[in-house]
Amino acid sequence: MWSATRTERRAALLRLLREDPSYCLERPALGPYDVVHFLYELRLTPETEAKLNDLARRTRKATDELLGEAVDYLVAYNEWFERKVRKSMVAAEENQTVSDEEVAAWIERRQRR
Repeated sequence: MWSATRTERRAALLRLLREDPSYCLERPALGPYDVVHFLYELRLTPETEAKLNDLARRTRKATDELLGEAVDYLVAYNEWFERKVRKSMVAAEENQTVSDEEVAAWIERRQRR
């Protein structure tokens, strides 16, 4: 019995999506990261791909799942960072700042611990 390789399956799916972009939306998702697998292609260096495959083996997770988690973390971090920057900009506009001397003293106290 013939079994398609991952590359062949991906090519067939891309052909289906070109013909009918709603294809993946009509199928029930099997997990939280499945639709992303259908919509994005990610290019990794061979070294990074090897590390990802090793991590997948060690954690007994699919690489798709690990990549989905990584994207979730990245998005959450960027949202947090943007909130912090906006809050800091508002504080600076309202002159709620700390002098250079206060910062230097704070750093010095932390280094003594």
